[in-house]
Amino acid sequence: MGIEERTWVDSPVWSMVAGAACLVGALAAVWLVAVYGVETMMWDATHGTWAYVARPLAEVVTVLGIALAAILVALGAAVMVRALRRGWDGALA
Repeated sequence: MGIEERTWVDSPVWSMVAGAACLVGALAAVWLVAVYGVETMMWDATHGTWAYVARPLAEVVTVLGIALAAILVALGAAVMVRALRRGWDGALA
């Protein structure tokens, strides 16, 4: 058995940071959906008052934001599990 050279990519710390970054990205995607919303207030010049109107493509933005969040959560969880497995494998070796 030879000595294996490890790089920074092999570090469990790097994988944990990458996983945490994916989870933060998921929170950002959910925040984007919440901020964009489905309705907004616009000035209705016909009636001279504010009115709620539907935002264009609100449903599409909501679905894409939730899908992006789900993908990032799955990716973050996979990366963090990989890091934990590597950490345990290194500790047991």
